[in-house]
Amino acid sequence: MEFHCIFVLYVFFYLTSRIIRDFTELLKVSILKETPMEVITFTMVLLMVY
Repeated sequence: MEFHCIFVLYVFFYLTSRIIRDFTELLKVSILKETPMEVITFTMVLLMVY
């Protein structure tokens, strides 16, 4: 049971990080050309936490 919970959390964080990375790349290429990637990612994470 414990292994199952750890696996589910791992998959969730893995997929979430991939989605954030891809969306950040799209924003950087299309809209925010001069903004550093770290700033875009940090902003997205703050919005999700809120």
